[in-house]
Amino acid sequence: MAGRLIAEANIEEIAYHALLVHLPAAGVRPLWESSESDVALVQCEQIQFFRASGQMSASLADELQDQEQGALPEEPPAGSPVVPVVALFDGLPLQAHRRLQGRLVVDDPDGFEGDSPAVNRRHGTAMASLILHGDLAVGEAPLRRPLYVRPILRPDLRDWRNHTETVPEGTLVVDLVHRAVRRLFEGDGGEAPVAPHVSIINLSIGIGDRPFDQALSPLARLLDWLAWRYKVLFVVSAGNYAEGIELLPADQSGQLLPGSIQEQVIRTVAADARNRRLLSPAEAVNALTVAAVHEDASTGHPPPGWNDPYIATGLPSPINAQGMGYRRGIKPDVLTAGGRVVVRRGLAGGTTHEIYNQTLPPGQLAASPGANPGDQGDVRHSRGTSNATALVSRACGLLYDVMDELRQEPGGEIIDGLPRAVWLKVLVAHGAEWGEAGSILARLLRNQDNSRQFKEYVTRL
Repeated sequence: MAGRLIAEANIEEIAYHALLVHLPAAGVRPLWESSESDVALVQCEQIQFFRASGQMSASLADELQDQEQGALPEEPPAGSPVVPVVALFDGLPLQAHRRLQGRLVVDDPDGFEGDSPAVNRRHGTAMASLILHGDLAVGEAPLRRPLYVRPILRPDLRDWRNHTETVPEGTLVVDLVHRAVRRLFEGDGGEAPVAPHVSIINLSIGIGDRPFDQALSPLARLLDWLAWRYKVLFVVSAGNYAEGIELLPADQSGQLLPGSIQEQVIRTVAADARNRRLLSPAEAVNALTVAAVHEDASTGHPPPGWNDPYIATGLPSPINAQGMGYRRGIKPDVLTAGGRVVVRRGLAGGTTHEIYNQTLPPGQLAASPGANPGDQGDVRHSRGTSNATALVSRACGLLYDVMDELRQEPGGEIIDGLPRAVWLKVLVAHGAEWGEAGSILARLLRNQDNSRQFKEYVTRL
């Protein structure tokens, strides 16, 4: 067949042994075109499954940027903690951006920087900005500690339209994440651990072609084991489904009536759970899985022709992936602000309503590479579960410093009785509640079939 081996990884602790191979199409095609072909390899009992190489990726629109306005944050004050406790595994941020300069600890042992043009460093820049500063429209104080950054994505320069940032072709995602985490706490190649105080690892990315289906994915199993092995909290995005929503017009003109769009969106999204499953590794049991609330601090009206589907606040974003998790565990664990998503009827007509994915408001404001070389102050709006995940990691970073202060109080030594990751997960998850959104969801979605189990039913959202 003239195939070749590209990479191999063996992680005994999660019973993972993978081979990444390149098979020419001419050699593979006979396997499914002819029943007389030699299929002994495909039927080998020692091989659990064959899969096309799953691709972890992230992308943000790049059509418009806004020059940053308003006061920039002060430089980190002298005497601030210099040990990072939050890590970002993502694309490489723009280190020289005025919002990020002096606030990042970039660790790039694989040399991704050389293949990451500054103008294409969108997702990592936005996530770093949201973790350090939150939504820039809110004007919060930045984190006191620097952010550790390990690039695991780089721009796919062949995708000239979207400039998607992906795990490099020829790399096993599970092996890359395993090596990145081990380097934090054990070092690599005889080196000392590079960031042993990290307690939170942000993964605002997912494998788009790997929706959860009963069995844990290899990457989810890896996160569960690494969380236990190194006592670290993974904060993982649930995943986005932004292909559009089918909504029936409410009057003869084909237009949605203002009072009905919220109800239709909620009912439609809830009924489509089968096609909106969590994206790997969001099903990981030990991870804190985050989805988005339809909320942000942007002002003004949506772009012409686009409409906000919700009247109420606090509702789940219409682009969220949905649970349940492994063995019907509650997933996503929490929701937080991820930007308002606006919709419009498809230009070609019909009932599909498009999801806005450009950089004008509404949405959350974060740092962005400039459209021109040398621009170090641009910002852009975006929305989705990646943003919400970054904000939860930010909250964990703030809570970590609060716990440090509490340790100095009488009886504060009790905090050291549990890993910080456990405290952080408890403090975030156990404070979550539906609020007004819970009443709206119950009114619209509770019925005779799910009334007894409605509390479990609604946790999918």
